[in-house]
Amino acid sequence: MFTGDVGKVVDVLITNRLLRTEGKEEEATVSISHEALFGAWPALQEYVATNKKALMDRTHLESRAQKWEAIGKPWLSGLATGQEYRDFRQAGLSTTTLTQEFLQASQRARRLWRGVGFIAMLLLGLVTWLWQKGYNVEQALLKVQSVVVSIHLEPQLVDIPHGTFKQGDDDDFIEVVTLNAFMLSQHEVTFEEYDRFAIDQGRELPNDQGWGRGRRPVINVSWDHAKAYATWLAEQTGQPYRLPTESEWEYAARGGTKQENFAGTNDQSKLAEFAVYRENSGKRTAEVGSKQGNSFGMHDMTGNVWEWVDDCWHESYEGAQTDGRTWLKEQSGDCSQRVVRGGSWIGDPGTLWASSRGRLTSDYRNLTLGFRLAQGTR
Repeated sequence: MFTGDVGKVVDVLITNRLLRTEGKEEEATVSISHEALFGAWPALQEYVATNKKALMDRTHLESRAQKWEAIGKPWLSGLATGQEYRDFRQAGLSTTTLTQEFLQASQRARRLWRGVGFIAMLLLGLVTWLWQKGYNVEQALLKVQSVVVSIHLEPQLVDIPHGTFKQGDDDDFIEVVTLNAFMLSQHEVTFEEYDRFAIDQGRELPNDQGWGRGRRPVINVSWDHAKAYATWLAEQTGQPYRLPTESEWEYAARGGTKQENFAGTNDQSKLAEFAVYRENSGKRTAEVGSKQGNSFGMHDMTGNVWEWVDDCWHESYEGAQTDGRTWLKEQSGDCSQRVVRGGSWIGDPGTLWASSRGRLTSDYRNLTLGFRLAQGTR
């Protein structure tokens, strides 16, 4: 392992047991085995005193590498970590193949643990963020997904044919309205659909009152929320989603020219087959589509939740446009209030008529309010 004059000196010292060797060929190391060598060799004594820390680190490194080898060179255990690893590196030691392998494995393990630590910090931050937003794991994954792709869900639309009907009832001014064909969502917008909008836009998730989300109709949303959702979905899909007009809503609820008093029937004794209301709701909403649909296949237009429509409030249909367009300020509508239709899970039959109307400010929301969407001519 040593050549020339150095080799001859080392051989003499080994023969006299002043030095000892370990390993073979390039793996071989030499260490001092007798203190007499220090007394006879002052330069060596000075060298050892000056480099004591490095020599101790080298001995320690070799010992640690050998123990690591003895336990099968595992990936994560038995390796140098923390200050120990830094001491080995900073010493600039002349290493053997085994100690080099040991140091490389230690570095790899340190990088891996750093990565684990970084991921743990990210997870901690994510958990904190989830808690602040009120998101569950599924909602958090949707938020991550929304960064790269659209997460929207489109509603199932039903084709509503053109037709003429009488809007209103005998207690109000009845207007004869003729509508062009349009499309209306078969169900009320659900939490499953609306939550994706709220998550994508960083909005507050509506309160579900502890009843569950998923396929239940979204509640605690205002007219402003409903309009924003329709605009977002239109942007995501390139389709002209919007709120239905009051005339469109009533025409679809009545089954068009059938002029049904409730959505699906004229017989109040059969109302429970078509509507979620006070008598059968269990004091909460039901999943959309849990009751029979009307002749157009529309569900929950009677009961479950009141539904926002596009129109500004007007006391009667006197002076209304006969083509079913949205009643706006230009038609003397009170646009500080918007119209709701259909009744809700807490309503009596008297509030569930297809002609029943309500009015609320556009920013109002509660546990009886939801909406559905339309497309097409208005």
